[in-house]
Amino acid sequence: MGYFTALDFILELPKPVQCCLGALIEYLEDFNLQSTLSDVSLFTKFSTLTETMQLDSRVLHNLEVFVNQTDGSERGSLFSMVNHTQTKAGARLLKTWLAKPLINYSEIMKRQEAVKHLVECDLEETEGWSSALRNLPDLEQKLMSAFLKKIKPADFYNMCVALETVRSEFAKKRSKSQRHVTSHLLSNYLTNVPDLLSDVGHIVESLNGKAAKENNKSEVFANLDAYPDVRECQARILDIEREFQDHRRHVRLTLGQPGLEYATVLGTEYLIEVKNANLGMVPKDWIKLSSTKVVGRFHSPFIVVKYSELQQAREQLGISTDQAWETFLESFSTCYQRFRQAVRCLAELDCLLSLATVGRQQGYTRPIMVENDLVIDVTKGGHPVVQSLLSETGQYVYNDTHLQAGDRRVMLITGPNMGGKSCYIRQVALFVLLAQMGSYVPAEAARIGVFDGIYTRMGAKDDIFRGQSTFMTELVETSDIMSKVTDRSLVILDELGRGTSTHDGMAIAYAALDHFIKKSQCFLLFVTHYPMLAEFEALFPQTVTNHHMAFYMVANDDSDSEDLSQVVFLYQLVEGKASRSYGLNVARLAGLPQCIVTSARQLSHGMEERELTHRKQVELFQNLMCNPGLDVRHVLGEKKSADLKR
Repeated sequence: MGYFTALDFILELPKPVQCCLGALIEYLEDFNLQSTLSDVSLFTKFSTLTETMQLDSRVLHNLEVFVNQTDGSERGSLFSMVNHTQTKAGARLLKTWLAKPLINYSEIMKRQEAVKHLVECDLEETEGWSSALRNLPDLEQKLMSAFLKKIKPADFYNMCVALETVRSEFAKKRSKSQRHVTSHLLSNYLTNVPDLLSDVGHIVESLNGKAAKENNKSEVFANLDAYPDVRECQARILDIEREFQDHRRHVRLTLGQPGLEYATVLGTEYLIEVKNANLGMVPKDWIKLSSTKVVGRFHSPFIVVKYSELQQAREQLGISTDQAWETFLESFSTCYQRFRQAVRCLAELDCLLSLATVGRQQGYTRPIMVENDLVIDVTKGGHPVVQSLLSETGQYVYNDTHLQAGDRRVMLITGPNMGGKSCYIRQVALFVLLAQMGSYVPAEAARIGVFDGIYTRMGAKDDIFRGQSTFMTELVETSDIMSKVTDRSLVILDELGRGTSTHDGMAIAYAALDHFIKKSQCFLLFVTHYPMLAEFEALFPQTVTNHHMAFYMVANDDSDSEDLSQVVFLYQLVEGKASRSYGLNVARLAGLPQCIVTSARQLSHGMEERELTHRKQVELFQNLMCNPGLDVRHVLGEKKSADLKR
């Protein structure tokens, strides 16, 4: 695109876009980084954002993809579990893969095929791939520094040597094992990397390795034919230094010291040191610069003139070498795109090797990706992070998941507090995320469709900065999900409506669940402690299923009350709804005083009895309204008899 053509294109852009572009250019010019805009490969169209799964910051936080929610560190996150990369560029790319899983079926299958080959091939072959990446510097960062002309000779030389080593190893591997590689991606790496780096050896040969490692720009070029200014400055400096050596013979004769050598003190060169006992032999026109108790240091008039010329020549050499180095990097920029593609291939290979390491772990399997149907069918699946953490200290309980578009796509999950509900729903979301980034999953078997996004509403927190309460934050996030979700999305709602009164919270949860079932028609995992919501299974038997986390009660010796019994969590997902949430058991586990737990139990029973009485009254009123001829005393008598029997 020519200059005027590009200018015309910019002038046709909307005014706000022109203003933003102008501000961006001005900002980059302050740091001399405006050349980054010339690399159009770094630009991304907004339309390409739909080429990956939609995961917002809330999802990444709630699923603990990059950091855990306990202390905000990387340990215990999904990234820490799947990250076995050996290069910094690979680690950065793996984070991108986690944050932006694919939604293109063919691209997902290409990654899966590459991971499958690396998992099933000999460890010797895998080690061959890994050896090409081991101990590499941050090539991606150094390439960008070279493109921006902000790299030192030592870093540039080390980068080129590393690239030449990679090129050589990939060329050898291509000739030996390309026929045995079944993956399209891996085959492309073997072909493309040596070709993209074909001329990096010439760049290494054009540099003086010893001088480059010392960051000596004046000696860094093996051939100065392309840099005549540097050669002239070096020749001028050599001439002056020879003149200094010739002048030294005159100084020796003047002072009668045949072995005299120039001294350098605190950066000042060509000093003539004369012992204090011989100061009478020093000519009067010599300039004394410093002295000690033993010697005096002088510059002769000749040295004063020539030393000034030497300093000027050195300064000019520095300017010339800086210009030559910048010219050299400018010529290198023509190779930047090719080298950057090669480094991208290395980063992708590093990520695939990392996923292969995950896939070789015990209990992991390759998920079957379904292109034309939306399904989550997992047999004996586990949470990838919790499973790995518990493998050292305890036994993990695996759970099945069966969701199908057009069939049962909504799971209503109840159960006691701390029973494992939140862990389970995170597990399902992580299965989808891992599968669509091309990874194996921790399960006995898995069939997973391609989702366009994952949306979560979990946790209870306010937003002081925006002035939003906990409940307001909860509703804003739910509203945002409703505006974005499609029938190909996976939605996770954990205890919606708990931030306000019971009746209001239950009403909102009921209405929201009804909306997601009827209008959004997405895959939904809905965790709740509201028993009333369990009736959705009867209202939508083909869509909703009730599940709960299994447990059993162990009665205490001193009481038969269910509230004082100990709840043993089984962490097993089973069908049906849970009758209660057993919050008093959590109060006991939290260490609340027994008097408070006992008082809470009595209050809970009182409220339950009042609620049952109210329901009976409503039921009686409904019976009377539907049957006007019914004898009220007869009905009341039946009720009293039933109560006495109970």
